[in-house]
Amino acid sequence: MNRKSGFTLAEVLITLAIIGTVAAMTIPTLMTNTNKMEFKTGFKKILSTTNQAITMSVALNYIDFSDTTSTGTNPTQSILGIFINRMHVTKTAYGNSDDTAVERMFHSGAANNYTIFFADGMVLSFPASSQNCRVGQNSRANICKGIVDVNGTRAPNYLSNCGGTQKKDATTDGGGTQCNPNNAGIFDQFSIFMADQQVQPNGQAAKYVLFEN
Repeated sequence: MNRKSGFTLAEVLITLAIIGTVAAMTIPTLMTNTNKMEFKTGFKKILSTTNQAITMSVALNYIDFSDTTSTGTNPTQSILGIFINRMHVTKTAYGNSDDTAVERMFHSGAANNYTIFFADGMVLSFPASSQNCRVGQNSRANICKGIVDVNGTRAPNYLSNCGGTQKKDATTDGGGTQCNPNNAGIFDQFSIFMADQQVQPNGQAAKYVLFEN
């Protein structure tokens, strides 16, 4: 008489319990790492596309950030105009009151900003007074700063920084603290600066994401 082998119900339940425990321990870490990679990739993408926009402006209109002289939408006079003219922009807003999405993303950090929504879901916000942005020595320097959100209105809407903390209403990532794998708080917002013919990371966290080995 042949005897059939198999698992008892208790053995199956124990195995499922072990698998569930391991999954509960590892899935949050995997999700966090996946989100960080998405944020890093998004930041590099928006740096690339905005730099392409200013390159096109120079090639076709002979205008870069240092040539801007107004805060309107004229593509040959303003930063806002350059981006509207050279990128796929779905809408713009001024301050928080123009759009509740701006309030959700930047809170009071964009109260005096132009905020640009791009077709790929990314967002750029910078002071409406920004113009004549250039790298120079002493009084000639006029670097214009801004914040990008790589996934728009979706959470978490925090500024990346080198302390690992969640900064909802920040305009700077903390200054001179060096980022490393242990203290890098990588979220969906990054600080940038615009000057001459370039858009570059501003602050240690943004630089860490772009230049990390």
